[in-house]
Formats: sequence, structure tokens, C-alpha cells
Amino acid sequence: MKEARRCLRPGGRIVILDSPVYKKREHGERMLAERHREFQARYGFCSDSIPSAEFLHEAALEELADFLGVRWKIYKPWYGWKWFLRPWKARLSGRRPPSRFWILVGS
Repeated sequence: MKEARRCLRPGGRIVILDSPVYKKREHGERMLAERHREFQARYGFCSDSIPSAEFLHEAALEELADFLGVRWKIYKPWYGWKWFLRPWKARLSGRRPPSRFWILVGS
């Protein structure tokens, strides 16, 4: 991200798409552990051979904004009622909160 910011011309923007966003870091870590277990079971080896962030959480977005010197404009797309009700279904069934897929524009 720092390199992306360095390459921007004045007035440019950083856009983050298709990254899961969680309210808390722990929720993203639980998702990551689930994905790694599923991948290991399916393919017989770990899926994290190339390091990456894999998810974002609200506190990290604030830290990243401070570090990069940007302000985020957050767009929250409407995916319909089924998607809207996912957090309630997860809570009632005792599962981790689902991710959100925001469109983040840093300038």
C-alpha cells in the first residue's frame, strides 16, 4: 500500500475492491483458519505459500489511513435482503460474523 501511495500523482486515489472487511480482527482470523483447514483437507497442502493480508478489519483501516496519509470514503453496496440478514443468521447459529465487501477509496 505504501508503494501504491508513492506512485500516485497529486489528487490520485487508492481503491480497494473485493477484500473482506470485518468489524474485529478476530473474526477475520477465524475466517482465515476455516479457509486454510478447508484448503488443506481438499488439496493436501497449505494455501498460504504467498503471504498476503487476506482480510481487513475496521481498526486496521484506521491505522492504514494514518500510515498512508489518506482518508477513506466507504461505499457499502446493497446486495439484497438475503445478504443483509447474514449477520443475524450467523449470530443465531453461533458462527462468526460474516465479512462485508465494501468499496474503499482512499484520497
